[in-house]
Amino acid sequence: MGFLSDAGFLVTQKTIQRDLHELSATHPIVLDERSKPTGWSYMVEHNNRAEPMNPFEALAYIIASRAFSSKLPSGIAQYLLPQDLAASACWIYIRLAWRHLTRKWQ
Repeated sequence: MGFLSDAGFLVTQKTIQRDLHELSATHPIVLDERSKPTGWSYMVEHNNRAEPMNPFEALAYIIASRAFSSKLPSGIAQYLLPQDLAASACWIYIRLAWRHLTRKWQ
């Protein structure tokens, strides 16, 4: 949490847990509550992960995906799912960061 706090974000363990719960609704991450402390991980079935994207890569991917997804063969969508998730995760992170920044300025 240090680098986020250093950048001026109000970050607590509670905000991180809330954000992870929010992400788990749309991304293949799960909370492992078998032992303490609990931890988050990708679902076991989800072993085909894309590399994290920076905001520019994510924006380019999202624009291209929206423009060309209907023109691609149907099997390609399943193949591109990891990249789609990586782009979505990047934009969710940006949205959450923006939310924290705007709260700080209010």
